[in-house]
Amino acid sequence: MRSSTTADARGMLGALLTQWGEAMLGLQVRQPGRRGLYGGLLCPACSLIHGRAFEVVHPFMYLARTTGNPRYVQAAVDAVDWADQVSCGDGSWLNEVTGQWKGTSIFGAIALGEALQLGEDLAPPAILAGWRERFRRVMAFLDTFVTIETGNINYPLTATWAFALAARILDEPAYLKRATELAQAAHACFNSPNLFIHGEGKLRSPRGMPAVDLGYSVEETLPALTAYARLAGDEAMLDLVTRAYQRHLAFMLPDGAWDNSWGTRCYKWSYWGSRTADGCQSALFTLAERDPVFASAALRNAQLYATCTHEGLLTGGPHYASRGESLCMHHSLCHAKALASALHWLENHELPDELPPLPRELAPAVTSFAELDTHLLARGPWRATVTGYDAPYQDGAGHPSGGTLSLLWHATLGPIFAAGMSIFQHWEPTNMQWDRQWDTPKAQPVVTPRLEMTVEGIRYASMFCETPAIETRLENGQVVCEVRGQLVDRHQQHPPEGPIGYYLRYGFSDREATLTGRFEGHAREVRMALPVIASAAEAVTRQTPTTLSIDKEHGTLLLKADSELLANVNERHFAHTPGFEVVPVLLLLTTDRPSATFHLSKL
Repeated sequence: MRSSTTADARGMLGALLTQWGEAMLGLQVRQPGRRGLYGGLLCPACSLIHGRAFEVVHPFMYLARTTGNPRYVQAAVDAVDWADQVSCGDGSWLNEVTGQWKGTSIFGAIALGEALQLGEDLAPPAILAGWRERFRRVMAFLDTFVTIETGNINYPLTATWAFALAARILDEPAYLKRATELAQAAHACFNSPNLFIHGEGKLRSPRGMPAVDLGYSVEETLPALTAYARLAGDEAMLDLVTRAYQRHLAFMLPDGAWDNSWGTRCYKWSYWGSRTADGCQSALFTLAERDPVFASAALRNAQLYATCTHEGLLTGGPHYASRGESLCMHHSLCHAKALASALHWLENHELPDELPPLPRELAPAVTSFAELDTHLLARGPWRATVTGYDAPYQDGAGHPSGGTLSLLWHATLGPIFAAGMSIFQHWEPTNMQWDRQWDTPKAQPVVTPRLEMTVEGIRYASMFCETPAIETRLENGQVVCEVRGQLVDRHQQHPPEGPIGYYLRYGFSDREATLTGRFEGHAREVRMALPVIASAAEAVTRQTPTTLSIDKEHGTLLLKADSELLANVNERHFAHTPGFEVVPVLLLLTTDRPSATFHLSKL
């Protein structure tokens, strides 16, 4: 007899995958004679066919098998045929039709390999033979292309899955040897006490911190290593990924969101995960037999997918629909693969009926990760992240440092602050949406809480400081975090008049959260910027010059300060990363009044 949890999980994931699948079917170009377009999936947000669109072959073949609908088989065949537009003579696929990067051939190989395993008795033998030959060619390319140094670390570690699949599908033991060699090398990438994966970026920070990105780790690298370990029977790797996920779950919020407000590649952070990674369900459900909390996490995260799904597609964050943004199909394309894998697993495995709470629901007052200088704080209904992490991505991807309150969440009201990029960097133009109301990327709004001043057009801000001093403690029933640093520009330069110090204090009690900001130096004016999450549908009301309220679905957020709150209650800024609208609130600090305190509570 199926457990109720298993039945519920299959029902929810199946409904979600079918919803995405139907929407993606509707995006497939099917007009006869549209050479170069036929079979591709046209993205409504990006007005192009993403080069990886053919990876839909995996979820389409799963849906064909479970629904019996032959449309999915034909759509899968046509999508793979379209992939000729990104195929190269060496067997690789390009990331985009006009691109040069071939590393995403790893993901295409996995998708095609999984489809081959699902396709028996579904697709005509000639089609399967053609797919098998195409799979053989891409694996021959990857055999010469992939080393442990190839690209960011997610590429070679995900390749373990591709090579293990190839060993099984092509009956080539040499590929299993390649998979095992990469897996052995992978152990060295977990060389921190908390088993964070190093290598999402090639640079170490000025303070020696490794390049770590939560989104890529939990949604791509760890799932791939889990799949490899299952195929290869690598118990040591299964043990490693189990322990790594147990540590990474400290960053999952009770609503299923992944808190990647601090990661090196936060430019692709969506509240539910990472834009073009595949999702965590394929790994977490398979690991639930080792720790049932993984099933809790997989279900919570999938529920968040559902709330962020509109017009049949997974949007880039909670407020894309209320903002009226066009919907990029890339999120659904990638995450549908994880749902298909998870559903395939759940066909023959059971989940426990009783699932434990998530770690961050029961979190201690302070959890600090020294190798990231990032601190998770918990008191009553509040969950907060304070980060001084300074590892760059290339020449700086704009994740906050400086002791920034990069995330604040309330058990009833939901997310209150969620930091975006400190400086918008269009690293991956076809994988990153941006708000078209802003004329240039540089004009993109900053939704990160901060102290800042502007001199001759240059911003000097707390979020740029790479040498903050952060101290956390319990004090009179409160969780307290104090930060000291200096206002600098993105290049760590001081303002022309000399160094300006700053002090930040965050306090959390059962009743309220308080934020204090102060500057020390010769500045005439410093702004305390507090971009508070509020969708256009959430009314913001000015009650007094120092008090605002925001009506949320499950209660009212009260904002109070000891000086005037500057805010246009009808104005909303939006950041595609992580997908929220905010009302920009300012407090002005001056030489006569260099300090201010901001209070948040639930009415």
